[in-house]
Amino acid sequence: MKIKEEEIIESLNRSGYFLESRVLDVLSSDGCENFPNQTYPDKITGKSREIDILSDGPRITELLTLNQSLQFEYQFKLLIECINNDQPVAFFKRPDRDHYTISGKFFYSKVERELTEKYAKTGNTPDFQFHSFTTESKNFHYNQLAKNTQYCSFSIKKRGQKNEWMASHPDGLHDTLNKLVDYAEHKNDGYEDWMKNDSAWRREVFTTLFFPVIILQNELIEVSENNGKVKIENKDHIIFDFNKFPNTKNGFLIDIITESYLPDYLRKIESSVTELKNSMIGFYKNKEIVEVEYPNITLKKTNGNN
Repeated sequence: MKIKEEEIIESLNRSGYFLESRVLDVLSSDGCENFPNQTYPDKITGKSREIDILSDGPRITELLTLNQSLQFEYQFKLLIECINNDQPVAFFKRPDRDHYTISGKFFYSKVERELTEKYAKTGNTPDFQFHSFTTESKNFHYNQLAKNTQYCSFSIKKRGQKNEWMASHPDGLHDTLNKLVDYAEHKNDGYEDWMKNDSAWRREVFTTLFFPVIILQNELIEVSENNGKVKIENKDHIIFDFNKFPNTKNGFLIDIITESYLPDYLRKIESSVTELKNSMIGFYKNKEIVEVEYPNITLKKTNGNN
C-alpha cells in the first residue's frame, strides 16, 4: 500500500521538519552561521547522536589600546532542538526563592590576558570580573527570569470506559534535555582543547558561550497553585534548571522558547553578550597587561558587531 499525498502532508505537518526549516530561515536572517544535523558521540554507548541545529552567532569584537594592543572577541553558539508539540508544555513556578547563583550552570570557553603585577595583586582579576557580571548582572540574560525546575506535558490515557487527560513527564522531552547538555559539554570540551593548543586567541580576550535551546512550535505555559486555585500563564520564554545528575545540587540552564519568540530571543542573547564584552573592556581600561610576543599578523580595528 502506498501512502497518499494528503497523508504525506499530514505526517510532515505533525513532524518537526518544517519547524527546523523556519528556524534556520530566522537564524540566517539574523546573521547566524548554521550547521543542521550535527552529530556527536554518546558518552555512554559511544554511538553517534544528532542535534537539530548548531548556530554560530555573529562575532562581537573590539580593539583596545593599553600598554599593548588588546583584541576582544565574543561569540555565542546556540545548540538547538526543535519540537512540534501537539499539547502545551507546562513548567511549574517555584513557590520558594532559589538562593543559588547560576555559577557553574552554563557553558563557556574563555581566555583573558593577565594584568601586570601592580593590578593583579589587588585580587581584582579579569576572571573575577567575568564571573561577577555573569552571576550578578541583569544584563546577562540568564539572570532575567526565575528558574523553573519541574515540567510536564499532557496525554490521553484510557481509564475504564472513558479517556482521561494525564499530566506526566514526556520521555521525548527528557531525552532532548539530556541530549542538549551532552552536546554542550562535547562542544565546550572541544573549544577548551582548541584554545589551549592551537588558537592565536589565547593571547587576547576571547570568549565563546554555549546556549542550549529548545524551540517549541506550539504552546508554552507556566503553572502555579495557591490555596487550591491553579493559575495558568502563557509564556514565550522560560529558563529551565535541568538537574541532569541527581546526586548534585548543580543543574544546567536551558532556554525553552516558542517559535514566535525566536527573533526577540536572538536580540536578547546578542545584547547580553555585547554587554559582557563592554563590561570586560571597562574592566581592562586604564590598566596594564602582561606583554606577549605577537605572531606576524596585522591587527585590524573593528567597531561593534562583526
